Amino acid sequence: MNVEGQKFEPVTPPFADGLKSLDPDGISWTELCPGAYVKVLAVDEKNHCVDSLVKFEPNFIFNKHRHLAQACALVVEGEIRDVFSGEACNAGRWIVNPPGTVHQESSGPEGFVLLASVRGDSAELIEVLDDDGNVVQEVTVADYKAIYDNQ
Repeated sequence: MNVEGQKFEPVTPPFADGLKSLDPDGISWTELCPGAYVKVLAVDEKNHCVDSLVKFEPNFIFNKHRHLAQACALVVEGEIRDVFSGEACNAGRWIVNPPGTVHQESSGPEGFVLLASVRGDSAELIEVLDDDGNVVQEVTVADYKAIYDNQ
């Protein structure tokens, strides 16, 4: 193979502080609310990106919420269900929620663990909604950063 004369650009790491390796088992779960926990793995404040592990206890129902950013998740353990549609996703399933998606999740009888990745255009990532669709809480990149810094 002849590569002479080709110019290769350095790869920009996805996070501002460069490549990192960590052992999630060494991070304690942070309670978001009774029944829901998170381990924040990486936060990129500049690019509005967050990667985390999310865990729900068995048969837990989370608040209805709206994604303001694209949210993707890989089900690592257990089962996650969409409360509105009844769709269930088991370990190994890839889930994508585009910006604007409103839904509510619950866990199966064994709970679940997800690897979640959120990519936004702004620091506002999620709006937690009441039964009438009113915003009762906004979740931002800074909220995840605060958890990351205190793990």
